[in-house]
Amino acid sequence: MSGSQLSTINASQFLALKPLPEAREKAAVRVKLDQILFEKIPKYTSEDTSLVVFGSLARGEWTSASDLDWTYLIDGQANSDHLVIAQKIQTIP
Repeated sequence: MSGSQLSTINASQFLALKPLPEAREKAAVRVKLDQILFEKIPKYTSEDTSLVVFGSLARGEWTSASDLDWTYLIDGQANSDHLVIAQKIQTIP
């Protein structure tokens, strides 16, 4: 597709271009990631913490070649459990 063709494309047409639909489908891995972490790490979820993903997964463009960009956000008083949980998240394959 040439540059002039891209300048006339609308947003819905752009989102329908490959590989975006496939990547968005693969980005559903975020839900699966939460399930895996919840099963493998006690106290993974709490009122004051969130696993925040960014990069290609957050944009809905995640592919098998993507890395996983994340941070464990603590909204409140940090404690040693938070460090242990973050370290365990890093080791999940």
